[in-house]
Amino acid sequence: MYDHVIKNMKIAYDLKVNAHEARELVPWKVAERENFQTSLQTEGKRNLLEIGAGTGIHGRFFQDNGLDFFCTDLSPKMIASCPEKGLEAYEMDFLNLDFPPGLLHSKTFLLIPHR
Repeated sequence: MYDHVIKNMKIAYDLKVNAHEARELVPWKVAERENFQTSLQTEGKRNLLEIGAGTGIHGRFFQDNGLDFFCTDLSPKMIASCPEKGLEAYEMDFLNLDFPPGLLHSKTFLLIPHR
C-alpha cells in the first residue's frame, strides 16, 4: 500500500515543479522562517535537513544565511531543482532516509515546512 501511495505522489509532485517554483511565499511564512533562522544560530546549529524540500526554496534562504542545508524529497523532478540552486539534495521519502555516513551529526536540525 505504501509503495503504491508513494508512486502516485511522485507522479503528482513531478507534474507540479513549475507551479511550485512560481509560487510566492506568504508574508507570515517569510517572517517565521527568519525567526527560525535566528533561533538556529542562537542555539549553535550548523546543519539543517529538510524533508519534503520540493524545489529548495527554503534551502536557498537558510544556506544563504550560513547553514549547511540538505534537501530530501520523494519527487525526482522536484529534487532536481535543488542542485541548480547550489543545494545538496537526495531523492528519498521520510520512511526511507538513507544518508552517506557522517553527513548528519548532533548539530543537525530537522525542518518540515509547507507553503
